Amino acid sequence: MDGKRMPEASTWNAERTREIIAEYLGLEGPMLPILHALQEEYGFISSDAIPVIADALNLTRAEVHGVVTFYHDFRHEPCGQSSSTACRGEACQSVGSEAWRQPYSASLALAGMAPQLMAK
Repeated sequence: MDGKRMPEASTWNAERTREIIAEYLGLEGPMLPILHALQEEYGFISSDAIPVIADALNLTRAEVHGVVTFYHDFRHEPCGQSSSTACRGEACQSVGSEAWRQPYSASLALAGMAPQLMAK
């Protein structure tokens, strides 16, 4: 964990969003870096940003929406000051990610043998 707090959510701004998008247009496959930058700026990916991103990348809104909703790291609305996520990938499942249904404090004692928990 890097010790950083969740970004302060700012009000979505179309002009600022276009500026952020422009910074990444030269990259090959710029959508994910753009989405990460927008989330860093606003604390989430606004539904108002979807058509702006689609237009800039010459994609459909459905394509952009599909990427935003596919990756669980992207938030669709502002969150609180902290958040936590438990890894549910295959590797974590193989070492007992279902154990999170039990009180997770017992799982934390297993350290490297338990599913990973990220808290910010």
